Amino acid sequence: MPLAGHPLPALVVLGLAGLSDMLDGWVARRRPHPSSCGPWLDPLCDKVFIILVLTGLYLSHAPPLAITLPLLTREAAGVLLFILRFLVPSMRGVRYDYSAHAVGKATTVTQFLTVAALVLRRAEARPLAMLCAGLGLLSAVTYARRGRDLAHAQRPKPDGEP
Repeated sequence: MPLAGHPLPALVVLGLAGLSDMLDGWVARRRPHPSSCGPWLDPLCDKVFIILVLTGLYLSHAPPLAITLPLLTREAAGVLLFILRFLVPSMRGVRYDYSAHAVGKATTVTQFLTVAALVLRRAEARPLAMLCAGLGLLSAVTYARRGRDLAHAQRPKPDGEP
């Protein structure tokens, strides 16, 4: 918000945030002994980050909700999936793989591009926001399928089954 009305510094900060997000994942994948909280902490921080960016953008630029809300599609779907994980008995004990997927990364890049278009007050923000919503839904489906597959793979097998 302190950078409201100053698009170039705002874009520099956004670019640095994107770079740091990319670098922390790169470093984490190369550590020989990852921490137990890193795999779920990174996506959680990403969600908090996008919510804070959109809140600041909304308060400083007041873009239409029809553009800002689609940017939260993946985050909203992710929260629903996280809650379902604890509500569905067969999913409660499943060790989930929180690693990023290409569709999730594409969603993040599209979110950053949409925010940049909003900061610059470009007309491309609307179609980018719709693309972001579509990719967000596809991300949610991808991560839900991963959870289903993990639950199936981790389900105890009856005696005699491989």
